[in-house]
Amino acid sequence: SSVNQVHLTGGNSGVIDGTTFSDIQDIDLKAGNDTATVDSNGYLDGVLDGGSGIDKLVFNTNDSAGRSHIRVEEGGVINSLSDSIANPEPIYQNFEVIELLGSDDIVEVLAYHEDADINNLSSYEIDGGDGFDDIVIDLSDVLFAQLGQGEINQLRTFIDDPNGKVLDIDFGSGDLKAENFERAFITQSFADFDSF
Repeated sequence: SSVNQVHLTGGNSGVIDGTTFSDIQDIDLKAGNDTATVDSNGYLDGVLDGGSGIDKLVFNTNDSAGRSHIRVEEGGVINSLSDSIANPEPIYQNFEVIELLGSDDIVEVLAYHEDADINNLSSYEIDGGDGFDDIVIDLSDVLFAQLGQGEINQLRTFIDDPNGKVLDIDFGSGDLKAENFERAFITQSFADFDSF
């Protein structure tokens, strides 16, 4: 259960625990509280798996390429929609903490959508970091209906203006914590969100 540090700096290349690598398409970090940093041009053609433990994924877009667009999906899978020339869409699995450095980012949280298994949800802590960042939360009717009035108020306040606020919602089998976002949106089919 060692702690690993991975830094993806280019296509299938980077540094792992101080050793430079290239032509590696898949990395499994196994057990431990690992950190993986992905630069704007960094990606794997395969899968980067955080393994067990509380693992952190950092998108380091603090350079000329400048932004990230990620999707946080059910089952702990994160797709990075890269703007690199090759336009890869790498898959990052089993990361619980996500941090976005640099510029203006967009995060779509689909882990709690209509088809999610409400008894087996993933937990995420998402930090928008610097820049002007958006978060879009797709929330199922079933999960919304289970929220208490305090959580509904917190969600409403965060959606209205997330600046300087922390969203911390407990869905029973999974939690969502989000901070450092400038705009927030919810996709939810209840006809009148404001009536709750």
